[in-house]
Amino acid sequence: MLLSVVLEVGLGLVLVYYILGLIVSTVTAIITKGLEIRGKDLENYLLSLYQAKDASGKVAEDKNRLKGELDTVLEHPLLTSLKPIRLTLVGLITGATREGKVEKIPSAKFITALLDQYTVTNESIEKLKTKLNGANISAAETAAKIDMLIKSLPEGSEIRDALTKLTEGIEKDVETALAKVEDWVNGVMTKASAVYAAHARQLVMAIALVVTLVTGVDSIDIAAQLWEQPTLRVAASAKAVEVAEGQELEQDIASLLDTLEALEFKYNNDWWNTENTAEKPYAQPLKILGLLITWGAVAQGSSFWYDVLKKVSSVTQSTKTSGAKQP
Repeated sequence: MLLSVVLEVGLGLVLVYYILGLIVSTVTAIITKGLEIRGKDLENYLLSLYQAKDASGKVAEDKNRLKGELDTVLEHPLLTSLKPIRLTLVGLITGATREGKVEKIPSAKFITALLDQYTVTNESIEKLKTKLNGANISAAETAAKIDMLIKSLPEGSEIRDALTKLTEGIEKDVETALAKVEDWVNGVMTKASAVYAAHARQLVMAIALVVTLVTGVDSIDIAAQLWEQPTLRVAASAKAVEVAEGQELEQDIASLLDTLEALEFKYNNDWWNTENTAEKPYAQPLKILGLLITWGAVAQGSSFWYDVLKKVSSVTQSTKTSGAKQP
């Protein structure tokens, strides 16, 4: 009996976290797409690879010139085809769209875009063919382009140092050298994604804090309401099971908010006016703790709480089923 009550209280809390987390996730997606944070982070990370640094770690190259070189690469047809289509502000009404910044680049396409900046002469190909012991034209041309690319990059830049090391012995095996470069580019893209993830996480934390403070949802108070009110607890857990049985992660926010309102939880929207009293001597610290718990929980996002909702509802249902079989 006690286990069933605890699970129902847990389900009610998870339902609240999921709904608020869905709001946070939706707002975060709108902001990151609108401000093109992912594309900008990718461009900035790639630009950092071009920047030569002196012994003190200070960037020694003109950033605007290097950005021009990077833009030339990013305007390659293979990469411009990867640009996402975004709605403009006016497009929210008219449907007008625009091209956004490239957010992710396959390594093979990035390497091709880099090498296509250079046109090699027949003379350079013939010289390389001799070094490559009569290798085919495409291999010789690729090797020539890589050599020209490395020489054009700023001395002391990460991209030049990396390509120099990775293409050692290219005269003997072009394919192996290109495979190494492709693996390195894959690592670069992974790091760029990690930079975006860190920035997105900061945004999620900020939005979760705003949502928590605006709604005034106190986890400790909500748990107490669920524990003390069997009708509310049963209704909340039943709705949580219903939501968990849905097949879509990002469910309709409006209907979920209506559901939350129908459950009639009591929220302290003026939580800053909470005062300690003789009956509740620890009201203020408990309120702060409850809000902090909500903030941390909501910041996990909707996908996390949707998975938890499914697991807890499954356990709750099996507990009820086994309990019903008892004589």
